[in-house]
Amino acid sequence: MRADRQQSDRVLVADLPIVFMSFDESWAEAGWRDLKAKAPHARRVHGVAGLDACHKAAARIAEADWFITVDADTIIDPAFLDVKVPKTLLNKNFRLQWHCRNEVNGLVSGNGSLKLWPTALAMKMRTHEAAPASKVSIDHEIDQIVPGQSMGVQMPGCYSRTNPAQTPYHAFRSGFREGVLLGHLLVRQTELHGAESPLAEFLMGLLRIWCALGRQAENGLWLIYGARLGLRLPLEQSDWDPRHVNSYGWLTEFWRRRIYPRFVHGGARHLTSDNAWSEGLLEPECDVLKDWINARLPIALADYSAEQSALLVQSGAFSPRRPGALIDAVGYRFMKGAGVIRNINFAREAFETASVLGNAAALNNLARLHDSEEVDDASPKEAERLYRAAIALGNRYAPYHLAQLLKNRPSQSGVRKSEIAKLLDLSRKRGFDPEGAAVP
Repeated sequence: MRADRQQSDRVLVADLPIVFMSFDESWAEAGWRDLKAKAPHARRVHGVAGLDACHKAAARIAEADWFITVDADTIIDPAFLDVKVPKTLLNKNFRLQWHCRNEVNGLVSGNGSLKLWPTALAMKMRTHEAAPASKVSIDHEIDQIVPGQSMGVQMPGCYSRTNPAQTPYHAFRSGFREGVLLGHLLVRQTELHGAESPLAEFLMGLLRIWCALGRQAENGLWLIYGARLGLRLPLEQSDWDPRHVNSYGWLTEFWRRRIYPRFVHGGARHLTSDNAWSEGLLEPECDVLKDWINARLPIALADYSAEQSALLVQSGAFSPRRPGALIDAVGYRFMKGAGVIRNINFAREAFETASVLGNAAALNNLARLHDSEEVDDASPKEAERLYRAAIALGNRYAPYHLAQLLKNRPSQSGVRKSEIAKLLDLSRKRGFDPEGAAVP
């Protein structure tokens, strides 16, 4: 433990339990030694089948109200131990996470990320292999553990790196699981809100990276192939169960019987433990998958040479992020007191941060704080300015709220009444009918 204590309103990461989780990774011992050298108090769970069960085992071994998880293929930056977490965010319904950089495709995202769990939430969840038989659960789905209260909170900074492609099998498994997961989320989001919704576009951005970048890395082509196949299978076969990815036993057999033998010299009949896979056999299959996906999704997958991929991965230019939306979501919970103690000042700080990042919902929420006079320096003029900024960025609720603000002003000229009517019409066109839906 560190000798220097945190400020009274913050908790030092180094003072929290850290649990290393491994299953069958051949490099796990090296990763464990690296973590122990940086965090001597770290503990480990190994070989626990099922992601839900593995996290519950981590919660038990931590023996505390909070614990941090580190995946077997994740290496932490020592600077992470010096991070101070606001106690305001240490809530039994919040799982905090810090983005991780994928060394194969350059993506900075939640895959492989460091996560700070409340033990109560981890023990309460029933996800992956522990979900009800009628439910497709291939993610932790934090917001569904305690609906309306639990949520994932994205923290600033990137303090880890991951290499999931250290063997052909693990590269394929990682890509395949991500392709299935992101494809499932994309289909669900498209059905609810259309292919042009912000979240659908974000998911397609993630898929473009998983399905295209990494050719320069050892086993990187397997990562790409796995992601493309994981995206295609559920789309092509309506009866294919995406919950297969919850079982590492199923994935191992799928790899041994259906995948790897097809890509060794001589085929399955000549397969031995010493057979090497053929890049010349794998590349054409990747092309077939790319063409199939592009013909059915507006995703525009591309192929890159090893040199091109290396440049793109190094630049990180194609790493999609949604920090504004995630920060706004935290502020909204504190504004409403949903699963947390209501804290308007903290909500305002979150909305102001997300607004700087161009998030339309945060502008609308910040305007509402001024409109309802819940902040000390509340200003109707500032509320109007913020509503108009949110409208310009496409927020669906801001036109209605601005219309109500204008209605409450003493004088109502013909021009003002006309503007109010136009705002209400715009609100309906954007999908929010004030007569038929509750104000969020």
